[in-house]
Formats: sequence, C-alpha cells, structure tokens
Amino acid sequence: MKLLYYCDATRRSKARSGIHRVIVEAGRALEGMADVDFVVWDDLQGQLRYANEHDLQAVFVDTDFVASLKVNPNAGRVSYRFGETVANPGATWLLYPEIAYHTDNGNERYSRILAQCRDYRIPVASVLYDVIPISEPGYDDIRQAHTEYVKYLCGSDAILPISTYSGETLIDWLRQEKAIATDAEAALRAAIHPVRLGEIRAEDLRPLTRRVAADDGAPLRIISVGTIEPRKQQTRFLRVLNELATRHPRLREARVDLFGSLHPACAADLSAAVAANRNIVHHGYSTDSEIRDCYASADFSFFVSKSEGFGLPIVESLRNGVPCLCADFGAMAEVAEGGGCHMVDVTRDEAIAAGLLKLAEDADYRGRLRDEAAGRHAVTWTDYARAVLDRLEALNAARDADRERCVRALCTETRARTATGINVELDTAIVCRPDAAATPDLAAGLVRGVLLDTIPPTDAVAGIAGYDSCAVASAEIRDGLYRAWGQDAAGMLPPRILVPETSVAAALREQLARTLVDRAGDIARLRMIAAREAMFGQLGRTLTAPLAPRKPALAIVISTYNRAAFVAMNVEWLLEITAPHGDDIRVIVIDNASTDDTLDRLQRFAGNPHLQVRRNNANTGMLGNLNVCSQLEEARHVWITGDDDFIQPDVLAKVLAAVKADPELPVAITNFGVYHRFQPGEFDKPENYAKEATLLAPKCLPDGRYWVRTIAEQHDNLFTAVYPIVWRSDILAACFNYPFTGIPFADLVECVPTTKQLLESYSFVEAAWFADMGTVGNAHNSWTRHRPRWHGLIMPQVLELARDVGVDARILHDWSKVHVRLYDEAIGIAQASDLLVHLDEEDLEVPLRVFGTQLAIPDTVRRFKDTRQLIDWWGSNDK
Repeated sequence: MKLLYYCDATRRSKARSGIHRVIVEAGRALEGMADVDFVVWDDLQGQLRYANEHDLQAVFVDTDFVASLKVNPNAGRVSYRFGETVANPGATWLLYPEIAYHTDNGNERYSRILAQCRDYRIPVASVLYDVIPISEPGYDDIRQAHTEYVKYLCGSDAILPISTYSGETLIDWLRQEKAIATDAEAALRAAIHPVRLGEIRAEDLRPLTRRVAADDGAPLRIISVGTIEPRKQQTRFLRVLNELATRHPRLREARVDLFGSLHPACAADLSAAVAANRNIVHHGYSTDSEIRDCYASADFSFFVSKSEGFGLPIVESLRNGVPCLCADFGAMAEVAEGGGCHMVDVTRDEAIAAGLLKLAEDADYRGRLRDEAAGRHAVTWTDYARAVLDRLEALNAARDADRERCVRALCTETRARTATGINVELDTAIVCRPDAAATPDLAAGLVRGVLLDTIPPTDAVAGIAGYDSCAVASAEIRDGLYRAWGQDAAGMLPPRILVPETSVAAALREQLARTLVDRAGDIARLRMIAAREAMFGQLGRTLTAPLAPRKPALAIVISTYNRAAFVAMNVEWLLEITAPHGDDIRVIVIDNASTDDTLDRLQRFAGNPHLQVRRNNANTGMLGNLNVCSQLEEARHVWITGDDDFIQPDVLAKVLAAVKADPELPVAITNFGVYHRFQPGEFDKPENYAKEATLLAPKCLPDGRYWVRTIAEQHDNLFTAVYPIVWRSDILAACFNYPFTGIPFADLVECVPTTKQLLESYSFVEAAWFADMGTVGNAHNSWTRHRPRWHGLIMPQVLELARDVGVDARILHDWSKVHVRLYDEAIGIAQASDLLVHLDEEDLEVPLRVFGTQLAIPDTVRRFKDTRQLIDWWGSNDK
C-alpha cells in the first residue's frame, strides 16, 4: 500500500529520545514492506513536502540505509499543492508517529496537516503514546501543549495506541474531563486500533543464552533504566530498599545502577538515597553499550512506574535476559505478559518491599524468570510495521467492500422495481443509505436517484428535479429535461444528469448505482467532518486553558496592493475599534509589493504593539497574497479583509466573544453590506460607508449557530467574498493551500476557493452566524471584462456545488434567474465597451445544465484568441 510517513521533528532533532528511536525503527521497517514516502513540513509553503536526501540523512543517520531509499521526484518542487502529487489519495495513508509540539508551533501545524489532508481526501493515522502529561501531576510545563496535541489527535481517521492501556486511558481521561459526548466517544473508540511497539530489529534477533542463576554469595547487581521522575518512582524504590537494607545483609551489599536523566523534582530524594547508601550509583545519560554491559552482570532490574503508555525498559530488560520487578497493572502488565517479570502493586511500599525481597533472596526464582525471559517471543520492528499496515489495509478494504456491497444492493433493488428493466417509478426512489437514517435529506445521509429511458411527461418533470442524482439513457432525454426545467417546470435548480456511455439496461443500473454510492460517500464525508468538528468544539470548550506564550484570540489580516489611501484609513480604523480589546486582537497588514506610498503612509503607526506590517518580496497575485495571509501563525482565528473593506465594531465584539468562548469554532460568518468608491473621498470615513451601504441579507436568520449550508441560503453571495468570514487558522490554511499559478477566473480554485472550501467540506458543520452587518465592502471592481465569465460559468458552478450539498434548490433556482439576466447585461457592456471576454462555447455547457437556458456569445463580442494572450493579459493586471 501507499504510505506517507511524517518525520519532521525527528529530522530537526540532534538528540534521540525514546520516541525518536520508535520513529526511526518503525520507518526503517515500513520502508521495506510498503510504498513509503517520507514527508516533513515545508516552512515556506505551509504544507507537507517530500523529504530530500538531506532530510533523510538527518532522520536515519545511517548513510548506507539512506542511500537505499528512493527520494520522491517532487522533493525539490516549489509552488505546487502537495495533494496533487498523490495519485490515489483515498487509498493512501499519512502516518503521523511524532508528538506534534516537539517542534516550534508544532500543534498548530499538526492541525493544519489534518485539515489539509482532509481536503486532499488522504486519511491520517496518528500514533498515540500516552496521556501521562495531562493525567499525572508534575508536568505543568507541557500540560497545555500535550492537551492541545491530544485534542487534535482525536481528529485522526485512525489512532494507533502503542498499547491497549494507552488507548483506554485516552477515553478514560476524556470522560473524566467531561470533554466528549456519548456519540463522539463511540466514534472515537471505533477509530482506535492498538498496535504493540517493536522491541528489536529482525536482523538483530538472537536466541538468549540461558544463564544459570546461583546464589554464590557475590553482591547482588540491580539495574534501572529510564528518566528518573516522580511517576516512575525510582526514588520510592530506593527508599524502600534502604529501609530493608538495615535488616537484610544481601540488600545492604547490593549494587544499584541507575541510567537516565534526572527530573529536578526527584533530585533531593535521589541525593538523600545516595547519601544513605553508597552502593547506589546514578550514571546519568549513558551509551547503549554501557547499559548492555551492566545488564550482562545484573541479577534483576526494577521499573516501578505507576503510569506508562508502554514500558520499554521492561522489554529491554527481558531482551537482555534480566528479570524485572514492575507493576501488575496498566501497560506495564501488558508488556510483562509472557513471563520474566515479578509484578506487584507499585503504589504500595509493602508490595514493593515483598517483591524486592523475593527477587533478592530466591536465586531459584530468579533463574525461572530468566528462563521465561529467554523463551519469550520478541516483537520485532518488522512485526510492528506489518501490524500497522494490516490495520490500515483492513480499513481500506472495509470501505471498498461497503461500497461494492451498496452498489450490488442498488442494482438488485432497481431491477426488482423496474417493469421495463431500466425505468423506475417516480415515487420509488433508489435509496443509498450509509447508515440507518430515515429522513429523506442529505444531512441525514440519504441520497436519492432516478433512472429514465424516455422523456417523462410534463407533470413528472418537477418531481424528478427533486432527486439528488439522475441517470438517463441518452443525451436527447437529458436535453429534454434541461428544456423543461429551463421553462420553470420544476421551480428548483435541477440535479446533475448522468448520461452513461452504454444503453444496456444492466450497465445503466450499475452506473447509476455507482454514481449514487459516490454521492453518498461525499455526503458521508460531510457528516464525518461535521461530527469531528462537533467533537473539536466540545474538546475546545472543555479543555481550554491559557496558552504560554499567550497568543491573541483573533488576528485581523489586511491584504493590500497599491491602495495606500484605503489601507491607511483601514489600519487607523482597526486600531481604534480594536483598542478596547487589548491583546486579544492583533492587526496585520500583508502588502503585496505595492509600488505606491503604502509603506510610507503606514509608517505613522510604527511602534503600535498591536500592529504588524509585512511586505512580500514580489507580487504574488491577489489570491497568492491570500495564500500568504493564510500561512500566518499569529492566532487561532483569522479575519481576512481587503484594504477597502471595513469591519464594524459591534459585530467585531460579538465575533471576539464567540471565538474566546469556543476556541475551536470552525468558522464565523457575518452579514455584510456594500458601498461604491474608486478612491476614498477627502471627507470619507469608515462609519459613513456603513451608513450608505446596502445590506446583502436584510431579512435573514437571527444570530446563532447554523449549518454552513443554511447560512449559504441567507444571500446569493454563497461565500464568494472572503471578508465576511472568520476562519479557524487550520481551515483557512487549507482553503488557500494552492499555488494560484493558473489563469484567474479559470475555475472555482482560481476564483473563489472560499466557496469551494466551505461548501465542499463544511456544509453540515455548525458555524456562528451574525445577522448584523459585520463588514462593509467596496463593490467597485476592476474586473468588468470578466463579468460574462463570472455570471456565465463561475456562478453556475457555484450554484451547482451548492445544490450538491443540499442548499435549498428553490432558492438557488431564483438566484440562477438573476445570473441569467446579469450575464446578458455583462455581455452587453463588453460589446459596447469593446472588451476582450474570457468565455468559450464549451464553457456554456455548465449554465445550460444549471440554468436550463442556452446562453449566447454574440459574434460581435471580442474574445481572447488563445490561452497565451489571456496569460499575458493577466500577468500585467492581476495584483
């Protein structure tokens, strides 16, 4: 299978912790068993990138192994979208084995990886080590970072705990914090697939020599490996040992070697134990060979931790043939299964004492434990890699099997209900249910379709328009439906029509079935995203704590180019209306390499701690600058606005309150108004623009939480404007995760990525809606020549996408009539002004199926003669 293996923190780290060792060993094993590409984070482009040879050397260190690896040919590529390099995203997994916050801003980047992979349709599997830093005392310095990391980890498509206990403690902790609803808990449990860590490379596996344990009177040698910290209780063990040593000569003479760094909280207790017993030696950090030499002469080890995700020191002790004293519960008991350990209740001094005496005084018992250790099955890293791949392949297979089962069932259903073999009665919808939902609505997961081999009677046409998918036997039937719908026979925007390449009845049924199942899969994805966002919301509200260092709750980012007067007015306005909110809001200007006096005018605001001004080295185009804006990591929520679009203070206060109360709110959307100015007048002020503005949705829903698709029904802008939208930073970064190197207005990506993002991925997500005017935007635009393409192609595509996700088809139908009229008006202006128009006859196939009307391009309208001319024009005009 295809696997993307994330190793960014490991390639940046000079040291090698236990987790780094896991990442290296698992990566080596996986590479030999699957088609693996190693990936890291691209700081410059704000997305994943393929690891190059330098990265791989930093990760694996082993030059010979690195030389055997293939480097993806896209590793050196720039200005591209990572997801476009993955041939089969649905069957490709991203494996995330790192702890996100081990790199600067790592949690934020982890959330962006999850959001971007969601858009790429690449599922993510994250390795879970433990929740110890948030469930145990003594981790104040990383508790909040680990909480955020675990919160985002819960959004993975699969979670791979390193032990069954580790997965259970995640659920237990979320329950304890009352941070997860019952339905979300069930979904999370279904995503958890424990995979036990490996112990040794397969090539290093050797039979253990069975050493004879004899009580020859020599002093006992006891070893402990691992960071000395409160939960691992090494100092507790030493205290118990020293107390027993006063009564037991064997323990009085025992040599105790401790390997591992020292947590400051344990320093005083360790010093006291060493002072009381000079046979206790703390070696600190040591090499593997030094530790192996000590194991070679050790009688037994101790690892009396009361909480672990796995318990690697137990495994290492047993691999060296040395019995281990450990806990009889949790992950430690899981690891100890199979023999070689003496397990006790390590939360009780008397249990630790009894276990210590047993091992110290019973040489035969130690010998039996050695035999058990020698006979244990060692889990190799190859075993671990195979188990991971098996889990992921099983998830892929289950999804594919469900799809095929549904297709077969639909084919049988249509055949059983059809008198002629391909006709389906209009009142007997073909139904594809990903679940048991009974409500005939997309949000409930139900998709309906109809199959036709003749043009239906006029009185049936309206009913057909209500289906989610329609398959017809010929183009003639399709065109007849278009004509009927174009005459308002349905009064609603129609569904897409499939015209299969075959007229064979069985093949028609199968193609419709596959179309319906694909549509059901798209809807199931939307519902899954909505469910995860609901879970994120509850986690965010429940687990919120002050961040250190503290970030503002909201960043307002102005994108500007060569509009010095507007941007200076806007910055002054924003600093005035945000001042009452102090450090909660930061204002940032991203200047797209302006050639006017923009920077000079903004100089008077220099020194304001709530303002940043940044300038691109070169002009990146309008959408390219929004990509730059989206990559900022200054706040969890971002409000991008144009230089001539003015945020209103009352709604700003409401938005700020919303994102502070709900730190994982996916998106907030405000009503907005428009005014008209080419340049600001001498006496213009932002508050005057608001007074003269026309509100887009004068009659709309009150403030509240609604599905994104419901908010889309409030006015016909359909999220094509960016400035009324407040984004969570990871969703914003995913929205503008494109190079924007194509022809502007070519498609939804190169024109309105905001619409594409919100409707394609977040239609069923609850967003915050504010009915009052949150922004007043300048409706004067400089793209008059592109209005024919806007109304004749872009907006039909937008309306069709909105129809696909369940926006009210009657409302969309009414708006479509407006765009037909505006198209005719735009063509007239282009004709009268002798403007070049970017529109071809083949483009008009989209409005034909959406509007049911054949739009025309008069011969007297000049058009770009070829793509080269169009590119040259945009190269000098898109800033």
